[in-house]
Order: sequence, then C-alpha cells, then structure tokens
Amino acid sequence: FELAITILVTAELVGIQYYRALLRSSKSQHLKAICSIFLQDEALHVTYECELLLALRARRGRVPGAAATRAHQAFHLVTALVAWCGHRRVLRAGGHTMRGFLVACARHYALYLDSPGSGLPSTRAVTRARDRPRLKAGRHGARWTR
Repeated sequence: FELAITILVTAELVGIQYYRALLRSSKSQHLKAICSIFLQDEALHVTYECELLLALRARRGRVPGAAATRAHQAFHLVTALVAWCGHRRVLRAGGHTMRGFLVACARHYALYLDSPGSGLPSTRAVTRARDRPRLKAGRHGARWTR
C-alpha cells in the first residue's frame, strides 16, 4: 500500500509541474482552463496522499522511515528527469530549464513531504509543517489533526 501511494504521489507531484508549464505556455483558453481545474483537483489529492504517506512512514520508526524517505526522494528525482527528457519542449516553453525543473520538483516534494523531526534537511518554501493539518493513522483508521 505504501509503495502504491509513493508511486502515485511521485507521478502527481511531477505532473503538477508539467501542467503548470503547459498552463504558462499555452495560448488556448480551453487548455488553460483544463490545466487550472486539473491543478486545483490535484492539490487536494496530493495533500491527502502525502499526509497519509507521512503517517505510514512515522509508524515505521525513525531509521526505516528516513530510509524510505531517501529512497522516495531519489525515485522522485529520477522520475522528474524522465519527465524532462520526454516533455522538455513543453517544459521549456513554460519557462523551465532542466535544472530549474528539477529544482521546482524537489521543492514541491519538500513542501508536502519534508516531515518534522525526520532529521532530513527542509527546503519547504511556502508552508511550515506545524501550519498544515496532519493525517494520523491509528488502529481504528485515520483522522485529521492540527
């Protein structure tokens, strides 16, 4: 289950950067509207899925959770690089260089998945973990907390 969520989150986070570039580069109002709706919808999915992933990793303990996070960071970077290779025309038209796209993907990952107390360096640019609602996993299901 955790692996499936990890893959899903990675695809969505990288995809968000792609759709942002497509939104910026397109002259079509219809395509811009579709991209805007997609980005709003994905923001809700990513928030929930990342909180679920953080809760699952927290249950593993500090060292195994940090190892899973490091593996996910590497997978995320490789996925972003593959996306760049396959979609660089759109990404360049949207204002990205390869380095800029990879940095944007890494920052977006950090925004959602840098967990407090993980011992990992934080690159969060927009919100702090204490300001975000958290999904707590327990024996009787999951619930949102502050």
